Amino acid sequence: MLNMSTNQVGLSAAMRHNILSLQNTSKQISQTQERLSTSKKVNTAMDNPTNYFAPLSFNAKTDRLSISPEAYEKFQQNADSLTLADTNEEAANMLALQTQQTLGIKSLSLSSQSAQNVMQLL
Repeated sequence: MLNMSTNQVGLSAAMRHNILSLQNTSKQISQTQERLSTSKKVNTAMDNPTNYFAPLSFNAKTDRLSISPEAYEKFQQNADSLTLADTNEEAANMLALQTQQTLGIKSLSLSSQSAQNVMQLL
């Protein structure tokens, strides 16, 4: 809504909610893009300290174990499969977030156009 005396635009509660939702979606898209580019769900200790430091403990424990080359190869294949599945999940999540963002932008645009049409009638 436009205040003619001060030339300021006021946002309805629905428009504010849509803008905040779009900002949240943008943050999620950025996080998902980082995960896809690094193939890691946790890139820093800030993301999830427990999961970030857990591999260090596992590496220390595996140094004490001895496994056959066949078992190691099987573990590597399984790890690769899990990484691929995780990447596919992140890609699907990214697509969903982009769709949500597009719909939010269209909704905001439509509500803005409606407000402008009302102002033109006045």
